[in-house]
Amino acid sequence: MDKLRHFGRLCFAISIAFFGAQYLLYGRFEGGLPPVPPWTPGAPVLAYVVGMAMILSALSISSRWKARYSAISLGTLLLLSFLFLHCLHASSILHNGTNRTRAFECLTLSAIAFSLAGILPNGRNSSTESSATNWPLLLGRFLFAISMIVFGVQHFMYAGFIATLIPGWIPLHLFWVYLTGTGMLVAGLSIAPAYSLH
Repeated sequence: MDKLRHFGRLCFAISIAFFGAQYLLYGRFEGGLPPVPPWTPGAPVLAYVVGMAMILSALSISSRWKARYSAISLGTLLLLSFLFLHCLHASSILHNGTNRTRAFECLTLSAIAFSLAGILPNGRNSSTESSATNWPLLLGRFLFAISMIVFGVQHFMYAGFIATLIPGWIPLHLFWVYLTGTGMLVAGLSIAPAYSLH
């Protein structure tokens, strides 16, 4: 299990570093990068600040130096981006699948960061917190469950479009879309009770 956690931590850190590097490269908020919506003002300065913050968080998480604090800070930044930037266009999130996906991708990254913080040592001793007091892990599970349910529902709402994204050599496109959507719904509904039980 420790090897799997180590691998997952590194994969997440690499992904966050690449998001940050793209903000530095483009100097603006791009639509395909979920942490900050593309209409956010302040580019290029704010784009560079966010990019550097993400790269520094990724380095901290990958090296395990103050990794728990970096993961909590990153999760908080992404959660605030979801609540106060993405959700400023709440109507668009409700009625536009692309904007909904962007917003909940940001929330999912926040959930992963909080969950990662919850499984890292807390700094006070060598073990992680008990599940009853481990608020980052509980919050991460809750946010992740919400995101998976939304993504699962979207697989049914936009099945025809999602089917076009599957390579042509794979048969039964709609079958895979519905299977994936069902898997996401089941995962979200399975994770959600774990939040309420701890």
